[in-house]
Order: sequence, then C-alpha cells, then structure tokens
Amino acid sequence: MAQYLTMANFLVTVKQIQNLEESMKTALFLIVVLFTSIDAGAFEASLLGSKESMKRQNEMADKEKLTRIVDDAMLERMKKRRFLVEITENDALKIDPKLDPKSRWVRPWTKRFLEDASTLHYVAFGKPFTLSSGTRTIQRQKELQKTNANASKISAHPTGSVIDLTKIFMRKQQIAWMQRYLLIFEKLGLIEATEEHEQSVFHVMVFKHYK
Repeated sequence: MAQYLTMANFLVTVKQIQNLEESMKTALFLIVVLFTSIDAGAFEASLLGSKESMKRQNEMADKEKLTRIVDDAMLERMKKRRFLVEITENDALKIDPKLDPKSRWVRPWTKRFLEDASTLHYVAFGKPFTLSSGTRTIQRQKELQKTNANASKISAHPTGSVIDLTKIFMRKQQIAWMQRYLLIFEKLGLIEATEEHEQSVFHVMVFKHYK
C-alpha cells in the first residue's frame, strides 16, 4: 500500500463513498494536496493535549447547545429519540471488544466523521481504525476518575460528540497520516483533536457543522 493516498486513489474513493456532500469532497481534495506538502513533525506538536483544548471543546459544546448525558437512563432516552446513533464495525472500522456497548453510541455527525476518516484510511493502508471510546455519561466519567488519572472531570465525552481511536495497532506511517488528517480538519474548524501518549489514542471532538 502507498504511504498516502494518491490522486487516483482519492478520485476512486470519492466515487465509492455514498451520501458524501459536495463540501466534504472539497475538504478531501484539500487533504490530498496538503498531505504531500506538510511536514508531520509540525502536526505532532499541534496535537498536544492541553487545558486550552479541553476548554475549547466545552465552549463549543455550550455554543452548539449540546446536552451532557448524565446517566444510563438519559442515555437510553437519547438513543430512542435518535440524538445518538450506534457505531458498528465494518472492514474499515473495528471496535475494541473491551468497550462497553453503552459507549458505542455517538452524535450523528461524529459517526459521519468516523465513517469518512476510516474509509479513507482503509483505502490508503488496507487496515482498519480501532475505536476505543465513544460516549460516556457523567456518572461513568466520575467512576473512571477514581482509577484513571487521565479521566478529566471536564471531559467532553458526555456530550456524545467525542471518540477515541487507539494508536496501538498503527504503524508509523498510519500515525503520520492520522496526524495530518486531524490537523487539516481542525484548521477547517470542524473538529478539536489531541494526540494522547499515556493512553496511546487520538481524542477527537467532532463539531455539529460536520455534516
């Protein structure tokens, strides 16, 4: 497999992806162009986690009027009303078997981002992403804080807009691809992303206007 998408692969991919909006096709074209001209080191530095990044995620959640999911009962209500949609596996996306089924639900726009990113990554490398975390209730987040120092009390996971993708199964080329991909969409104002190292994941909050 080529390290990055070639223009030919990109054009075939766009034709194969169903229900992809014109604005998204333009963004994907930018990705292909920028992949060939931007140094990966600059991206890694920009993806460092920070309190400022957490603050931006919560500010965007407030701006988009996203409800924080308090407990399992509220989670079930939001699933029934289709405010949350289920993430399912396919060739391009796998789910960590340890992930609680209740955490395999996210906002519709977050699922769209995950589907787009995993499809392009699969075309480039022939390997799937692995989802390690999705929606967490505030109740679950509090439980994690007792055993996990990285579980922040101001995490945006309870909004349903956040996913974590594990890096454990990624090679160096795949990690560099992902760094570029995330920073491009962050600069387009569609996501807020960080690369975590203690837990070896990419943490991504997808904004509502990614549709």
